[in-house]
Amino acid sequence: MNDRDIEKGGGAGLIVDVRSEEEFEEGHASGAINVPLDDILADPKGSADRIRAHARDSAAAIRVCCASGGRSAIAASLLKKEGIENAKNCGGWQGLCD
Repeated sequence: MNDRDIEKGGGAGLIVDVRSEEEFEEGHASGAINVPLDDILADPKGSADRIRAHARDSAAAIRVCCASGGRSAIAASLLKKEGIENAKNCGGWQGLCD
């Protein structure tokens, strides 16, 4: 799998949408889980553990998205600090649906 596959939602992996619950309910990428950035900021370890629990394969890409890429960049960085080295900022969630 290359970076373009990850960005466009191809291949195995988990999509983590870090927008608010309200934004997530208005629409999200198929199969995504919602872990709001506020939750990650408040409890990085607990959030990382929650994401690990949803990942089918610990080596698979963790694609982090939000509305435009700002929040997902912060979240991906924090998740990497918590040991999720395969976290990748994929920017806006709608780009994962192309």
